Amino acid sequence: MVSAGSKYKHKINEIICQWSYKYKKRALRILETHQFIGNATIIYRKYGGVISYEINPTTYERVINRFPDAFNLERILQKGYDLLDFINSYRRESYYPVILPNKPSDSLIGIRKLNIYSFDIVDIDPPGSPHEYFPNIFNLLDDNSILFVTSGSMHYARFNPISAMEPYNIGSNKGLKLTRRLFQDDNILIIGFYIINEGLKYSILLFPIFIHDYWTRQKGVQRIGFYINKKNNVKNRNKLSECYTYDPILKVNILKCSSLKKGSLNLCRFDDTISINMLEDYLISRLNYLSSI
Repeated sequence: MVSAGSKYKHKINEIICQWSYKYKKRALRILETHQFIGNATIIYRKYGGVISYEINPTTYERVINRFPDAFNLERILQKGYDLLDFINSYRRESYYPVILPNKPSDSLIGIRKLNIYSFDIVDIDPPGSPHEYFPNIFNLLDDNSILFVTSGSMHYARFNPISAMEPYNIGSNKGLKLTRRLFQDDNILIIGFYIINEGLKYSILLFPIFIHDYWTRQKGVQRIGFYINKKNNVKNRNKLSECYTYDPILKVNILKCSSLKKGSLNLCRFDDTISINMLEDYLISRLNYLSSI
Protein backbone atom coordinates (compact mmCIF):
# COMPACT_ATOMS: atom_id res chain seq x y z
CA MET A 1 0.00 0.00 0.00
CA VAL A 2 1.06 3.59 -0.48
CA SER A 3 0.85 6.21 2.24
CA ALA A 4 -1.55 8.59 0.55
CA GLY A 5 -5.25 9.03 -0.05
CA SER A 6 -6.40 6.79 -2.86
CA LYS A 7 -6.08 8.25 -6.34
CA TYR A 8 -7.87 5.21 -7.84
CA LYS A 9 -10.93 4.65 -5.66
CA HIS A 10 -13.18 6.93 -7.71
CA LYS A 11 -11.50 5.91 -10.96
CA ILE A 12 -12.54 2.32 -10.21
CA ASN A 13 -16.10 3.57 -9.60
CA GLU A 14 -16.08 5.35 -12.95
CA ILE A 15 -14.73 2.40 -14.95
CA ILE A 16 -17.23 -0.05 -13.45
CA CYS A 17 -20.18 2.34 -13.77
CA GLN A 18 -19.32 2.98 -17.43
CA TRP A 19 -19.18 -0.76 -18.06
CA SER A 20 -22.49 -1.40 -16.24
CA TYR A 21 -24.21 1.46 -18.05
CA LYS A 22 -23.22 0.00 -21.41
CA TYR A 23 -23.98 -3.57 -20.36
CA LYS A 24 -27.49 -2.80 -19.03
CA LYS A 25 -28.23 -0.24 -21.79
CA ARG A 26 -30.22 1.95 -19.42
CA ALA A 27 -29.90 4.25 -16.43
CA LEU A 28 -28.50 2.59 -13.32
CA ARG A 29 -30.14 2.43 -9.90
CA ILE A 30 -27.42 3.20 -7.34
CA LEU A 31 -27.37 3.04 -3.53
CA GLU A 32 -24.76 4.57 -1.22
CA THR A 33 -24.93 3.59 2.45
CA HIS A 34 -22.57 6.39 3.54
CA GLN A 35 -22.34 9.39 1.26
CA PHE A 36 -19.90 11.48 3.31
CA ILE A 37 -19.34 14.69 1.29
CA GLY A 38 -20.59 13.27 -1.99
CA ASN A 39 -17.45 12.79 -4.09
CA ALA A 40 -18.59 9.35 -5.26
CA THR A 41 -22.11 10.68 -5.82
CA ILE A 42 -20.77 13.15 -8.40
CA ILE A 43 -19.50 10.18 -10.45
CA TYR A 44 -22.46 7.90 -9.85
CA ARG A 45 -25.09 10.40 -10.97
CA LYS A 46 -23.55 10.52 -14.44
CA TYR A 47 -24.74 6.94 -14.96
CA GLY A 48 -27.97 6.71 -12.97
CA GLY A 49 -30.10 7.88 -10.07
CA VAL A 50 -28.45 7.76 -6.66
CA ILE A 51 -30.11 7.13 -3.30
CA SER A 52 -27.62 8.19 -0.62
CA TYR A 53 -27.58 8.09 3.16
CA GLU A 54 -25.46 10.09 5.57
CA ILE A 55 -25.82 9.87 9.35
CA ASN A 56 -23.46 12.67 10.43
CA PRO A 57 -25.45 15.93 10.77
CA THR A 58 -22.55 18.21 9.81
CA THR A 59 -21.65 16.19 6.74
CA TYR A 60 -25.33 15.86 5.82
CA GLU A 61 -25.66 19.67 5.73
CA ARG A 62 -22.68 19.88 3.39
CA VAL A 63 -24.30 17.29 1.13
CA ILE A 64 -27.62 19.17 1.08
CA ASN A 65 -25.77 22.33 0.03
CA ARG A 66 -23.78 20.44 -2.58
CA PHE A 67 -26.88 18.90 -4.17
CA PRO A 68 -29.58 21.59 -3.93
CA ASP A 69 -31.59 19.82 -6.64
CA ALA A 70 -31.83 16.57 -4.64
CA PHE A 71 -35.20 14.85 -4.32
CA ASN A 72 -36.80 13.71 -1.07
CA LEU A 73 -36.52 9.96 -0.44
CA GLU A 74 -39.46 9.74 1.96
CA ARG A 75 -41.81 11.34 -0.55
CA ILE A 76 -40.71 8.92 -3.30
CA LEU A 77 -41.27 5.93 -1.00
CA GLN A 78 -44.64 7.28 0.12
CA LYS A 79 -45.82 7.79 -3.45
CA GLY A 80 -44.61 4.33 -4.44
CA TYR A 81 -42.88 5.51 -7.60
CA ASP A 82 -41.16 3.01 -9.85
CA LEU A 83 -37.53 3.91 -9.21
CA LEU A 84 -36.31 3.49 -12.78
CA ASP A 85 -39.23 5.51 -14.17
CA PHE A 86 -38.51 8.27 -11.66
CA ILE A 87 -34.81 8.31 -12.54
CA ASN A 88 -35.52 8.59 -16.26
CA SER A 89 -38.23 11.23 -15.75
CA TYR A 90 -35.83 13.60 -14.00
CA ARG A 91 -32.74 13.03 -16.07
CA ARG A 92 -30.84 16.15 -17.06
CA GLU A 93 -28.52 16.49 -20.02
CA SER A 94 -25.39 15.32 -18.19
CA TYR A 95 -26.64 13.73 -14.96
CA TYR A 96 -29.39 11.82 -13.19
CA PRO A 97 -31.21 12.70 -9.94
CA VAL A 98 -29.80 12.43 -6.43
CA ILE A 99 -32.29 11.26 -3.81
CA LEU A 100 -31.68 12.02 -0.13
CA PRO A 101 -33.52 11.41 3.17
CA ASN A 102 -35.04 14.55 4.72
CA LYS A 103 -32.64 14.38 7.68
CA PRO A 104 -29.39 12.63 8.68
CA SER A 105 -30.27 8.95 8.55
CA ASP A 106 -28.81 5.56 9.43
CA SER A 107 -28.73 3.45 6.28
CA LEU A 108 -28.91 0.26 8.37
CA ILE A 109 -32.47 1.26 9.23
CA GLY A 110 -33.23 2.86 5.88
CA ILE A 111 -32.40 -0.09 3.65
CA ARG A 112 -35.20 -2.13 5.20
CA LYS A 113 -37.65 0.32 3.62
CA LEU A 114 -35.97 0.01 0.21
CA ASN A 115 -36.74 -3.68 -0.39
CA ILE A 116 -39.39 -2.67 -2.94
CA TYR A 117 -36.45 -1.73 -5.19
CA SER A 118 -33.47 -3.51 -6.67
CA PHE A 119 -30.19 -1.77 -7.44
CA ASP A 120 -27.48 -2.08 -10.08
CA ILE A 121 -24.71 -0.58 -7.93
CA VAL A 122 -24.58 -0.81 -4.12
CA ASP A 123 -21.71 0.88 -2.29
CA ILE A 124 -21.25 -0.10 1.38
CA ASP A 125 -18.63 2.19 2.91
CA PRO A 126 -19.15 2.33 6.71
CA PRO A 127 -16.75 3.82 9.27
CA GLY A 128 -16.43 0.39 10.94
CA SER A 129 -17.18 -3.21 10.05
CA PRO A 130 -19.50 -3.82 7.07
CA HIS A 131 -20.89 -7.11 8.44
CA GLU A 132 -24.03 -5.45 9.85
CA TYR A 133 -25.38 -4.91 6.33
CA PHE A 134 -25.67 -8.62 5.70
CA PRO A 135 -27.95 -10.36 4.91
CA ASN A 136 -30.40 -7.42 4.45
CA ILE A 137 -28.45 -5.97 1.53
CA PHE A 138 -28.97 -9.13 -0.55
CA ASN A 139 -32.65 -8.23 -0.98
CA LEU A 140 -31.64 -5.08 -2.87
CA LEU A 141 -29.22 -6.56 -5.41
CA ASP A 142 -30.33 -6.96 -9.01
CA ASP A 143 -28.98 -9.77 -11.19
CA ASN A 144 -25.72 -8.71 -12.89
CA SER A 145 -25.31 -5.90 -10.38
CA ILE A 146 -22.18 -4.66 -8.58
CA LEU A 147 -21.52 -4.60 -4.84
CA PHE A 148 -18.69 -2.51 -3.38
CA VAL A 149 -17.70 -3.22 0.24
CA THR A 150 -15.14 -1.14 2.10
CA SER A 151 -13.48 -2.35 5.27
CA GLY A 152 -12.07 0.77 6.87
CA SER A 153 -9.06 0.86 9.13
CA MET A 154 -10.99 -1.37 11.56
CA HIS A 155 -9.18 0.67 14.20
CA TYR A 156 -10.71 -1.30 17.06
CA ALA A 157 -8.80 -4.34 15.78
CA ARG A 158 -5.58 -2.69 16.86
CA PHE A 159 -6.67 -3.37 20.41
CA ASN A 160 -8.56 -6.64 20.08
CA PRO A 161 -8.34 -8.33 16.67
CA ILE A 162 -10.09 -11.44 17.98
CA SER A 163 -13.31 -9.61 18.92
CA ALA A 164 -13.18 -7.64 15.67
CA MET A 165 -13.34 -10.84 13.65
CA GLU A 166 -16.08 -12.58 15.66
CA PRO A 167 -18.80 -11.64 13.10
CA TYR A 168 -16.78 -13.53 10.49
CA ASN A 169 -16.56 -16.70 12.59
CA ILE A 170 -12.91 -16.14 13.47
CA GLY A 171 -11.84 -15.98 17.09
CA SER A 172 -10.54 -17.58 20.23
CA ASN A 173 -13.10 -20.39 20.00
CA LYS A 174 -10.95 -21.79 17.19
CA GLY A 175 -7.81 -21.65 19.34
CA LEU A 176 -6.36 -19.08 16.94
CA LYS A 177 -3.78 -16.53 17.96
CA LEU A 178 -4.77 -13.74 15.62
CA THR A 179 -2.02 -11.13 15.65
CA ARG A 180 -2.54 -7.53 14.58
CA ARG A 181 -0.28 -8.06 11.60
CA LEU A 182 -2.15 -11.15 10.45
CA PHE A 183 -5.49 -9.42 10.86
CA GLN A 184 -4.47 -6.29 8.97
CA ASP A 185 -3.00 -8.30 6.08
CA ASP A 186 -5.84 -10.75 5.65
CA ASN A 187 -9.07 -9.25 7.00
CA ILE A 188 -10.42 -8.42 3.53
CA LEU A 189 -9.75 -12.00 2.38
CA ILE A 190 -11.78 -13.29 5.33
CA ILE A 191 -14.55 -10.73 4.90
CA GLY A 192 -14.72 -11.50 1.18
CA PHE A 193 -15.32 -15.19 1.79
CA TYR A 194 -17.82 -14.39 4.55
CA ILE A 195 -19.89 -12.31 2.11
CA ILE A 196 -19.73 -15.01 -0.57
CA ASN A 197 -20.82 -17.65 1.93
CA GLU A 198 -23.70 -15.52 3.21
CA GLY A 199 -24.85 -14.89 -0.37
CA LEU A 200 -25.01 -18.60 -1.09
CA LYS A 201 -27.57 -18.97 1.71
CA TYR A 202 -29.83 -16.71 -0.37
CA SER A 203 -29.01 -18.37 -3.70
CA ILE A 204 -26.88 -15.40 -4.77
CA LEU A 205 -23.43 -15.93 -6.25
CA LEU A 206 -20.98 -13.10 -5.52
CA PHE A 207 -17.94 -13.31 -7.76
CA PRO A 208 -15.11 -11.03 -6.53
CA ILE A 209 -13.91 -8.52 -9.11
CA PHE A 210 -10.99 -6.81 -7.35
CA ILE A 211 -9.37 -6.01 -4.01
CA HIS A 212 -7.95 -2.52 -3.61
CA ASP A 213 -5.61 -1.52 -0.76
CA TYR A 214 -4.98 2.13 0.03
CA TRP A 215 -4.36 4.58 2.83
CA THR A 216 -6.41 7.58 3.88
CA ARG A 217 -5.68 9.83 6.85
CA GLN A 218 -2.94 7.44 7.94
CA LYS A 219 -5.43 4.55 8.15
CA GLY A 220 -5.33 1.46 6.03
CA VAL A 221 -8.42 0.81 3.92
CA GLN A 222 -9.35 -2.28 1.92
CA ARG A 223 -12.11 -2.36 -0.67
CA ILE A 224 -13.59 -5.28 -2.54
CA GLY A 225 -15.95 -5.38 -5.49
CA PHE A 226 -18.37 -8.22 -6.33
CA TYR A 227 -20.29 -9.15 -9.46
CA ILE A 228 -23.76 -10.51 -8.63
CA ASN A 229 -24.89 -13.65 -10.44
CA LYS A 230 -28.29 -15.13 -9.59
CA LYS A 231 -27.94 -18.16 -11.85
CA ASN A 232 -27.33 -20.49 -8.93
CA ASN A 233 -26.49 -23.82 -10.59
CA VAL A 234 -23.82 -26.44 -10.01
CA LYS A 235 -21.61 -25.17 -12.82
CA ASN A 236 -21.60 -21.61 -11.51
CA ARG A 237 -21.11 -22.68 -7.89
CA ASN A 238 -18.06 -24.65 -8.99
CA LYS A 239 -16.74 -21.56 -10.76
CA LEU A 240 -17.27 -19.56 -7.59
CA SER A 241 -15.39 -22.11 -5.49
CA GLU A 242 -12.29 -21.38 -7.59
CA CYS A 243 -12.17 -17.94 -5.94
CA TYR A 244 -11.33 -19.16 -2.43
CA THR A 245 -9.15 -21.62 -0.58
CA TYR A 246 -8.56 -22.96 2.93
CA ASP A 247 -5.92 -21.13 4.95
CA PRO A 248 -4.14 -23.49 7.40
CA ILE A 249 -2.89 -20.64 9.57
CA LEU A 250 -6.21 -18.84 9.96
CA LYS A 251 -8.06 -22.18 9.84
CA VAL A 252 -10.81 -20.67 7.67
CA ASN A 253 -11.65 -20.22 4.01
CA ILE A 254 -10.26 -17.03 2.50
CA LEU A 255 -10.25 -15.50 -0.96
CA LYS A 256 -7.28 -16.32 -3.13
CA CYS A 257 -5.94 -13.59 -5.34
CA SER A 258 -2.88 -12.57 -7.28
CA SER A 259 -1.12 -9.29 -7.88
CA LEU A 260 -2.33 -7.43 -10.92
CA LYS A 261 -0.61 -8.38 -14.13
CA LYS A 262 -1.46 -7.73 -17.75
CA GLY A 263 -3.83 -10.24 -19.25
CA SER A 264 -4.88 -11.75 -15.92
CA LEU A 265 -8.49 -12.87 -15.40
CA ASN A 266 -7.94 -14.14 -11.87
CA LEU A 267 -9.08 -12.11 -8.88
CA CYS A 268 -6.37 -9.48 -8.47
CA ARG A 269 -5.31 -7.37 -5.53
CA PHE A 270 -3.59 -4.06 -6.13
CA ASP A 271 -2.75 -0.70 -4.59
CA ASP A 272 -2.26 2.80 -5.96
CA THR A 273 1.13 2.05 -7.48
CA ILE A 274 -0.34 0.31 -10.54
CA SER A 275 -0.73 2.01 -13.91
CA ILE A 276 -4.14 3.31 -14.86
CA ASN A 277 -4.05 1.50 -18.19
CA MET A 278 -3.38 -1.85 -16.55
CA LEU A 279 -6.15 -1.19 -14.01
CA GLU A 280 -8.70 -0.33 -16.69
CA ASP A 281 -7.76 -3.29 -18.88
CA TYR A 282 -8.05 -5.68 -15.95
CA LEU A 283 -11.41 -4.40 -14.66
CA ILE A 284 -13.08 -4.47 -18.07
CA SER A 285 -11.66 -7.92 -18.89
CA ARG A 286 -12.74 -9.26 -15.50
CA LEU A 287 -16.28 -7.84 -15.88
CA ASN A 288 -16.61 -9.21 -19.39
CA TYR A 289 -15.53 -12.62 -18.13
CA LEU A 290 -17.87 -12.64 -15.12
CA SER A 291 -20.86 -11.47 -17.16
CA SER A 292 -20.32 -14.42 -19.51
CA ILE A 293 -20.62 -17.04 -16.75
